[in-house]
Amino acid sequence: MIRASYANLKRPPRTVTEGLVDVVRAVAIVVVIVSLFTLPFTDFAVLSMSLPAVMLSRMIGLRAGLDLVTCVTVFVAAGSNVIDLYRAWTGWDRASWHPGSA
Repeated sequence: MIRASYANLKRPPRTVTEGLVDVVRAVAIVVVIVSLFTLPFTDFAVLSMSLPAVMLSRMIGLRAGLDLVTCVTVFVAAGSNVIDLYRAWTGWDRASWHPGSA
């Protein structure tokens, strides 16, 4: 299973969506590295905790569409925490993902 997971991680993208997901992953990695030097350590820690989830979706071999949704959702949630969007916008965690529930 570890070999298969590693093979999925190394596999080049085969579709446009897989390429887009890889771009999202690369942006996430760059944002975390930049945050190490520009943000307080707690914000860096929050963003860095999102990286395993972003990489794990590729390692377990999710389909490209679900992989994209997973990566974007995890990174938007981490970024929302860093910029205090949950406190600033009441209902952000409900209204943004479940229309009509706010």
